[in-house]
Amino acid sequence: MSPENAFLSQLSGADARELQRQIRPVHLELGDVLTACGDLVSHIYFPETALLSIVSSSFGGQSVEVGMVGREGGGGLLEILTKRPTPYTILVQIEGEAWQAPASAVRSLSETSPSFRQALWDQIAFSTTEARQAVVCQARHRGDRRLARWLLEAMERIGRDGAADDFVPLTQEYLAAMLGMQRTTVSTMAREMQSRGLIRYQRGRIHIVDRNALEKVACECRSILREARRAAREGLALSG
Repeated sequence: MSPENAFLSQLSGADARELQRQIRPVHLELGDVLTACGDLVSHIYFPETALLSIVSSSFGGQSVEVGMVGREGGGGLLEILTKRPTPYTILVQIEGEAWQAPASAVRSLSETSPSFRQALWDQIAFSTTEARQAVVCQARHRGDRRLARWLLEAMERIGRDGAADDFVPLTQEYLAAMLGMQRTTVSTMAREMQSRGLIRYQRGRIHIVDRNALEKVACECRSILREARRAAREGLALSG
């Protein structure tokens, strides 16, 4: 196993060998529900080219994304420690490849390996920062700034560097649901960004045309999450 997932690739040799015995590669399809709200997490998914979304829903049926998981981490890590039903849904936002491990195996390793447990907590600390920042972002930041930040984050977390031929394979309808906006609002913002030469939208693909300019549009959450992700990577390196 030679994973491109940052969490897996930086595990210590002993931890990696132990997990390798029970982990397997899987292809995740767009819209797959990996853990439904109210269920126990049965498997942990460590994306490589897929992107997972952590979605919270209201009693009225409205949904909004409170976190995303790409190749920096794993979906369901916090929930296996609490051993309680998850209060939100974990689903596939962008289809692609990932590694799947039984939750019981990951939980067992966290109980027997101090280095793995520390790596787990470093990743959970990042996820917690992201969830809290999502509340601020939703309440305080303009839609176009949130959209710019989301596109940049998504591009990085599926392992694409923003080259001219890179794209985020996502429809405006799905993106609107993740951001908690109306589709017409997202469509208007996307057209404006396209007219400014920042992105190009075509057939369910959003291409980032001018990454540097898009970075300037993105809200401050972008830099906050980048720093939190860097801290998590450094923690993983130390624990490994």
